[in-house]
Amino acid sequence: MKKLNFIVLLTFTMFLSACSFGYDILIVNDSDKPIEVRYKISEKGQFDEPMIKSVEDWNTQKSIKRFWTEEKPWQNLPENEYQTNLETRERVVKISPKQIIKIENGHYNPISEEYGDLTDIIELKIISPNGEINYKGKLLLKQFEKDNYTFIKTYKDEFKDQN
Repeated sequence: MKKLNFIVLLTFTMFLSACSFGYDILIVNDSDKPIEVRYKISEKGQFDEPMIKSVEDWNTQKSIKRFWTEEKPWQNLPENEYQTNLETRERVVKISPKQIIKIENGHYNPISEEYGDLTDIIELKIISPNGEINYKGKLLLKQFEKDNYTFIKTYKDEFKDQN
């Protein structure tokens, strides 16, 4: 019986390691005004270099194709458009209108996603001239749109009609 349990555990472990894919976390500024994204990572996490792409370039690529080939590759975000505070483990990123920022890239594991341990981001705030939206906790990605192995939060000036 112990041998059978060990074989089942070994098979399950191999299955999980074989099903690991890369994932991305994207913030899309689909408004006409610049926004600021502030996010904080856990103590065990590390910051990825933020990458940028235009909404137009993103939309011209087919959904599945963009994961395997990059017809219009991501560019490094200029250093003057973000600030990192290693002491507080917080980063502030400025996003121009109609731009997309990739803030994290990692290995996707379905079990980690289910338990909210997929990302090192523990808090995320989108600040616009008209208001702010906060996301907190381990399951913050549950509030994002999921496109295969990409988690996307699109900002479209949700506060526009409230003024």
